[in-house]
Amino acid sequence: MENKSPLTEDQEHSLNTLTTITESLESLKGMSSLLSQFSSLFSSMVKELKTATPAKDAEETEDADLTAELEDQCDSLSDKFELY
Repeated sequence: MENKSPLTEDQEHSLNTLTTITESLESLKGMSSLLSQFSSLFSSMVKELKTATPAKDAEETEDADLTAELEDQCDSLSDKFELY
């Protein structure tokens, strides 16, 4: 059997560098996957927002109904107390 000689300092440094690069690449693959998932999620949210009826319309309808109700009450009170 042949004994393996220990790694030289340069070889050990190169091996550590390669290990670090490999870990970084694996991490980047994970980040890429995560970014793809977020992109898909945001894309579906945008589609939903584009097709959804804006909430402002509902608020405007509520405001219009409330305004009409208040005007009716005002007219009723005006008639009762002859304010106009």
